[in-house]
Amino acid sequence: MSFLHTLRSKLWPSNQVYLDRSDELLDHIKNVETTLGAVRKDQEQLRNTVKTLDTQLKRLTSMQEYCASLVRNQSGKGILLAGWYGADNLGDELMLRTLVDHAPQDVRDRLWVLTWQNARYDYEYLNELGVRTVRYPRSTEEASLLADSFDAIVWGGGAILDDKQYNDKPTNINTGNLFIRLSEYLLARGKHVFAIGLSTNWQFTSEEYVKRLGAIIQCADSFSVRDEFSLQVLRDSGIDTAKVTVCPDVAFGNRTLKALDCTSPQSFVLGFVPFYVKEMHDINAQVLEAALEAIAQLPDAPDARIELIPFYRSGDASYLKKLKDACSKPSLVSIAPYTPDMTHTPLLDCSAVICSRYHAALVAGVLGIPFLCVYPDMHVHYKNKCVYLSQAYGCPESFIAGTEVASEDVRSFVCGDLVPTTQAHQFYEVAWLALARLWDLCRLTSHPRS
Repeated sequence: MSFLHTLRSKLWPSNQVYLDRSDELLDHIKNVETTLGAVRKDQEQLRNTVKTLDTQLKRLTSMQEYCASLVRNQSGKGILLAGWYGADNLGDELMLRTLVDHAPQDVRDRLWVLTWQNARYDYEYLNELGVRTVRYPRSTEEASLLADSFDAIVWGGGAILDDKQYNDKPTNINTGNLFIRLSEYLLARGKHVFAIGLSTNWQFTSEEYVKRLGAIIQCADSFSVRDEFSLQVLRDSGIDTAKVTVCPDVAFGNRTLKALDCTSPQSFVLGFVPFYVKEMHDINAQVLEAALEAIAQLPDAPDARIELIPFYRSGDASYLKKLKDACSKPSLVSIAPYTPDMTHTPLLDCSAVICSRYHAALVAGVLGIPFLCVYPDMHVHYKNKCVYLSQAYGCPESFIAGTEVASEDVRSFVCGDLVPTTQAHQFYEVAWLALARLWDLCRLTSHPRS
């Protein structure tokens, strides 16, 4: 017999009842706690179930909405134009507008543009041309629906061949991954794949990606890359490039650019188009300071100014303001509005341009504006396309690696003989012929819907 039990027997009856009742209550509390633990476990399971059902409902709702957006293309004979479109990046927008502008009306009637969901994107231009749009798929299931709904896909220019974006996740709809998925889906259905003026990452490391890309190239109706660097990457990866051609950047075929008359403004305006990545910030600031010092040495220095020009709507405006506010003479610096319309590009108001963006250098060359390209060489892919452009334009002195640029390079450019490149014109006809051939091939696609 325990000591507590012995002690309890010596207590008054009322105290014994109290202790017995306390024991009962403690046992009851333990039972309640056990029950509550089980309830909490059930609640957690229920929350997980509800969460799973909610995810499935959203997926099904998204697919239902996606099906509804594609119902207008019930013939299955539509042509899907895909790239980095809808993200308000001026370079990709320039390629998109060039491709659409060159499409004959009968092709344009079948044309749909795959765009990122972007409430601020200007769809009016495409609407006026009668070109329909469909948003990027949110999963490989929706990508499969796209393949069912279209007879052909055209991958139209830009840095699309990128194994760094490739994986097996069903929700990975990055353009580099979607290129593989969508192309395979269409080819599996006996449909058509075209690619014009694409560029690669600086190297491929995924053997699976290389294998699948090689198969797509062999089965594609036509396939071209933008530069010799990209062609060499394909070869170095062991891909058969017998069917691959080199096509100049699609943007060279832009009729609006070719028709523009660029006259130098009365007072000196230096355009600056920086590329904002973390590694380029100090370089951008250095270039801007050197440019401010340089324009102070010009004969018309009192009227000279610098205009910062955005090429990407989403982040450039705030970055340009930060760059301006931090410089030594912000009163001499203005920020131009973003516009994808080349007929109103701020570059037209510039006497000369310093840029870090590839397409800014391309446009300046086409418009006959003297330029200095300070490119982000820490990004090898970007370096490759800028080196390609320097070779195409035949003016390597107009292209300087960001990690190597000196303030004196900027001052020498601004205060020196501002001579525009004369080589851009040689690419007009080549690009136009490539675009005409592309759309002629697309005319032939009329695969019946299965």
